[in-house]
Amino acid sequence: MPPACSTLNPNVRLTLAYSFVLSTASSLLSQTPLASFILLLTQDARGVPSDGGKQDNLAVGIATGIQGIVNLLCAVPAGVLADRFSRQVMLRAASCMLVVSCAFLTVCLTVVQHFFSDAVLFYCLLGSSALFGVFMGLHSAPLEALFGDSVASGSRSRLYVWRSSLRTAGNAVGPLVSIGVFLGLGDTWSMGELRVVLLAGVGLAVLPALTLWLFRDAHALGAASEGLLSTDAARATADGEATAAQRAAAAAPPRRVCGVLSAASIAPVVALSDLLSMLGSGMTIKFFGLFFWVDLHLPPAAVSALYVAGPLGIAACGLLAQRLSLRIGRLQTTLLCKASGIALLVAIGRVDLHAAGGTRRVAAVVIPLYLVRTWLMNCTAGLTKSVLNDYVPKRHRAKWNSLESLNVFSWSGSAALGGLLIDRLGYQATFLITAALQGVSMLCLVPLLLLVQAETGARGGDSTDSRAVRPEVASATTAPMNERLLGGEGSTASTAGRRA
Repeated sequence: MPPACSTLNPNVRLTLAYSFVLSTASSLLSQTPLASFILLLTQDARGVPSDGGKQDNLAVGIATGIQGIVNLLCAVPAGVLADRFSRQVMLRAASCMLVVSCAFLTVCLTVVQHFFSDAVLFYCLLGSSALFGVFMGLHSAPLEALFGDSVASGSRSRLYVWRSSLRTAGNAVGPLVSIGVFLGLGDTWSMGELRVVLLAGVGLAVLPALTLWLFRDAHALGAASEGLLSTDAARATADGEATAAQRAAAAAPPRRVCGVLSAASIAPVVALSDLLSMLGSGMTIKFFGLFFWVDLHLPPAAVSALYVAGPLGIAACGLLAQRLSLRIGRLQTTLLCKASGIALLVAIGRVDLHAAGGTRRVAAVVIPLYLVRTWLMNCTAGLTKSVLNDYVPKRHRAKWNSLESLNVFSWSGSAALGGLLIDRLGYQATFLITAALQGVSMLCLVPLLLLVQAETGARGGDSTDSRAVRPEVASATTAPMNERLLGGEGSTASTAGRRA
């Protein structure tokens, strides 16, 4: 069951709502509709980037990549300013930029498309992607930091998973709208229908822009939201507001893995793992819809239906994964899901697209593999994010979360490489390259199994209650060792989680 809204910190309530409405608007603005629009726009246009392939995906990759580059350039300064001055001020600046970027995209689709060449429209769309990148860079790190500051340490996973699930579920709304548009105007890949979908996203983006003005730094928690590094936990304990998890971290003896990794290494290693995973994902995620269209010959409504089932499945699996993490640990659950997802992506890359029975029979094989793979690979995002924020000092939380922009940059930037690889090697070969990079990213997390402390606050319901964890659970957590061996997650904590 979801946490009771009446007991949640105001910033937490706003973040949960904002995550849903922003992802809903983004699913209309920047996912398959935009990629398909640009592919149709540039197929016969002169003066646009092209590598001469039969299906030229390079322009799509560049349009995606520029958003990631601008995001990276803006996010790190935004994170520094948010840590030094104010998170809420940066969020309000981001709100203004979202309005500007949506207004510019509206001009592109209603004016430029009708009075200028396809090449001019393409470069205007690049400018629109850049403006949206500025918005993402300005808001992502301050929002992540303020959310982390508003959740008590030791009880993050449930709220982080609910946030991730709501954000993912919002991604299904765009494809649902697309299905209605395609079935109403004709189930074909045409720029006119895609334009209607994009304009719907522009209108919906007003909601997240307004929501950003409601966040307040004053609503953040105090010492209860400090990280679990020994010095930060000790500081929280000294202030008399420590959670059970912070007290356990402060009392735990130092521990190292392989003589090199310590608790201070957890956040950098998780960030590195995310970076490698994003590098691999960026090469293919934007192109799955095109793969279904070009190689499997699925109509637009069918592709949109997949993009409805995908996010909804991720959201449901995320909630199940969090329950599983109470028994076996957050990283253990993450590794199990990612290993299964990688294996399924390899299977997709090895399917014979020319098998007997035609593309319809091949699609009947590929689509279930794709859906289950998508659910498993993405359902643990909330778990890893909760681990990262558990081991980041509060005073540096915005800067650390600005590294997420590096992941987005790698995801978006590698899209340009993905487009080139797809034109040269094909979709399936590029899927296998993605699987290899994601396998390396998964292995990075293995040494952390002996370092990440169990979630003593597995109940995760009231983020404002720094002492919401029962003492007997805290006493079970005596050292930052393997989450499963620690006892807290698999015993009393898991019982509390089942009652929530």
